[in-house]
Amino acid sequence: MPYIALQLKAILSTFTLITTYSDTPTFWSGHEVGPIVVVLMIVFTIIFGVRHLDPTERHEGMIMALAVECLVKLIGFLAAGIFVTYFMYDGFADIFQRLSESPFYNLASIEGRETHSYLMWTTYIILAMSAILFLP
Repeated sequence: MPYIALQLKAILSTFTLITTYSDTPTFWSGHEVGPIVVVLMIVFTIIFGVRHLDPTERHEGMIMALAVECLVKLIGFLAAGIFVTYFMYDGFADIFQRLSESPFYNLASIEGRETHSYLMWTTYIILAMSAILFLP
């Protein structure tokens, strides 16, 4: 349940972020879209095989839905990465060159200005690995 709630919150926040660009309210705000997204998620789950509440039953449709979702996310992330790297900037060299000229360079560097920055990066890596392992 918490993972589904997290996905729903991410969908609604992203929709609000993308569609709200001015101070004038529009019809398609998060309040009207939320129930529609919930109904679509329920229909999507029903279509892909969770129709019976038998714990011994296999749900191959849900596995297929998960595989399709992962493939769509992978394609989306790759498309966004390629767009940012090669269309907004002139490749990796340009991105790193602009980062080195930025006043925020110390935030992205591994060594940083503080003596405990390696410990901080190690903590971030362990937290990221834990999120990958423990989220469903």
